[in-house]
Amino acid sequence: MMVGIIGTVVNIVGVNMPEVNNNNRRLFVEDEYDLYDIKKARPFWHDVCEVNGWDIVKDEEDFKEDYVCKINNELYFMELQVVGYWHNFDLSKISNVRISASKVRLLREKDNGGLIFLNCVPNRFFAINVNQVTPEMKKDSVREQFYEIPLRTINPREVNVLDTNYCDCLENHLAITKRYDGRMAFAQKDYNIRGKNGICC
Repeated sequence: MMVGIIGTVVNIVGVNMPEVNNNNRRLFVEDEYDLYDIKKARPFWHDVCEVNGWDIVKDEEDFKEDYVCKINNELYFMELQVVGYWHNFDLSKISNVRISASKVRLLREKDNGGLIFLNCVPNRFFAINVNQVTPEMKKDSVREQFYEIPLRTINPREVNVLDTNYCDCLENHLAITKRYDGRMAFAQKDYNIRGKNGICC
């Protein structure tokens, strides 16, 4: 079931502002990188690829795209992004997602560039083609340049991967969650399904 969804989607495929570096990208925050990228996004996406029989051509960190996968004899270049305020609830509860402008710029240089957005568990994701990110979505800021992608505009197809893991942002990652107002606000909603997360803890 997921092969069709990903094949199609990737083929067409209140926040506190962060400090930034000379390239107008957020400063590297080691504990967030370790949690969201190393412990959550990459192992999850590796499992998605394995279940679907996609060949992983590249998955090492080189500050370019996160993954290159071969799907139906075509190469797909993918950037994974955990949305820190998208917890364990369906996508209809949030109105937009954000991604660094530099990540979008790098993916635009590739054919079949896809942005993969995951929730905090992760057990839900959606994928869009990088070309669905349009100039009017770009936010010029004195700090990080980013794109704010309104979900109603791109109409993403959410994939829910059934598992036994839940949101543990308040229980085990409170310091990281508190850094952004949106993360905290959504983590405390009564529709956020919380509990043990065996992925990272």
